Amino acid sequence: VFGSTLVCRNMDVAKNVTFNKNVRARSVTLDGDSFDPSGTLTGGSKRAGASVLTRLGQLNEAEHRWKSEAQSLEKFKSQLNVVARRVAESEALVSKIELARHEISVLEERLGDSKFAHLEKQIEKQLDEAKEIDGEVSELGSELEKSKETVEELNRSLKDFEKEKKRKGKQIDEDIKKMKKSITKIEKDLKDVQRKAEMSEIEIKKMQDELANIIEQRDVSEKSLKTLEREEKEAKSAVSDAKKTSVDAKHKLDEFRKLMIERDLQIASRVKEHKAVSKRLEKRNHDMTNLQHELSRFDKSQLDAQTRVAHLEQENDWIESEKHLFGKPNTDYDFETMKQSQIAQRLEMLEQRQQELSSRINKKVMAMFEKAEQEYVSLTKKRKIVLKDKSKIQRVIEELDRKKNETLEATWKKVNKNFGSIFSTLLPGAQSQLQLVDPTSVLKGLEVRVGFANVWKESLTELSGGQRSLLALSLILSLLLFKPAPMYILDEIDAALDLSHTQNIGRMLKSHFARSQFIIVSLKEGMFNNANVIFRTRFVDGVSTVTRTIPNR
Repeated sequence: VFGSTLVCRNMDVAKNVTFNKNVRARSVTLDGDSFDPSGTLTGGSKRAGASVLTRLGQLNEAEHRWKSEAQSLEKFKSQLNVVARRVAESEALVSKIELARHEISVLEERLGDSKFAHLEKQIEKQLDEAKEIDGEVSELGSELEKSKETVEELNRSLKDFEKEKKRKGKQIDEDIKKMKKSITKIEKDLKDVQRKAEMSEIEIKKMQDELANIIEQRDVSEKSLKTLEREEKEAKSAVSDAKKTSVDAKHKLDEFRKLMIERDLQIASRVKEHKAVSKRLEKRNHDMTNLQHELSRFDKSQLDAQTRVAHLEQENDWIESEKHLFGKPNTDYDFETMKQSQIAQRLEMLEQRQQELSSRINKKVMAMFEKAEQEYVSLTKKRKIVLKDKSKIQRVIEELDRKKNETLEATWKKVNKNFGSIFSTLLPGAQSQLQLVDPTSVLKGLEVRVGFANVWKESLTELSGGQRSLLALSLILSLLLFKPAPMYILDEIDAALDLSHTQNIGRMLKSHFARSQFIIVSLKEGMFNNANVIFRTRFVDGVSTVTRTIPNR
């Protein structure tokens, strides 16, 4: 918190943190106790008032609550904006509904004066005329019936009065002709009336269709009106809900404002307390700075004293030999029993004594003694330097021996592992290892051991020539595998081996030296089977030629 200082919960935690070898940092408890890695401890009883850190925590908590209240205020403002937007939308819907109603009333007025209204009136008029025509048709039908009855009566009278036929024939024929003319006229009038009726029916149908379309349009208008009325009701309900929500939001906003005013007052008081605490902290920091200056002066004086002591030790060799007696009781260097005034008097007496004796001492002898003493001191320093260099050289030799042993042991382990793996690949069922002659050190030497089916041979002389060749090849390749080279050249290493061992060499090189290239000179087919590229040399017409082939796999 304060630069390199840690704040801890109690003294136990502060002690564990301060004196931990991995931390070693100054710590302060919440009660004001201070721990330093140098061993100093400061502190006292717990103050009655709240600590600075506690008040800072309360201030941070108040600021956090103020931020949360501000966020809720922003949330209420956003909700209030949403409600206001909904109210505006509902008012717009109400205005649209009123406008639609006005348009419907204007459409109804226009329909009253439009072509459709005139058509409707004409349809009603034509319907009335059709009714009148139907009445005339019915009257003409009744007259036709009466005429038919008259014709029948005339026929009867014709039959009855055959005797008077001659006398009344002309008159009757004329009457019949008149009646036929009247009948044809009536039938013609009837046909005209029927044609007019059919035309009226067609016009009536057309007008009825137009009327149906007008009615359908009126139904659509009524449906849209009902929809608009329903939307108006929903908008009114939404407006009422929005108004209620707005009222609630206003109440909550007022409450929140009151709460914010209280919080502001609390924050202002906390800020005042914080300023007071900051002033006290500044004063404490000033006091701490003064203490640090005093501590630095003390450290400087201590360093000067240590430098002076070191200088005195260099000037006086007896100090190093008598140093272990300093401060011990019942010795000449018991500083607690000695009084500074007595020592000062004794020093003064000894100086006077030295002055008295100096007049009786041979100066040349003293110069020779001082020269011999300086030579002794110089030789002593040189001896110390030589002994110090000797100890350094011995430590370097020991370090080099240790690193050499570690490197040799790591090399032996890796080469031994590769040696056994390569030999078992070249000679399946066989084992080999490099065994330590002395288990305590690898510097005593290594011994090659070979076994077959877990039975170890006592000597390498028991092996055949081919087995010894494979063993030597395995040892050489395991040493090369320790630090692989990018390219190897092998010249007829399989000359003394049979075909199966030659094939095993090819497989071993593929498995153990996957990142190296080999140029192998061989005369056996078993080696060719594992090659990536084969170069064959032969004589053709007395001339040496080289052919390059890639085996098919």
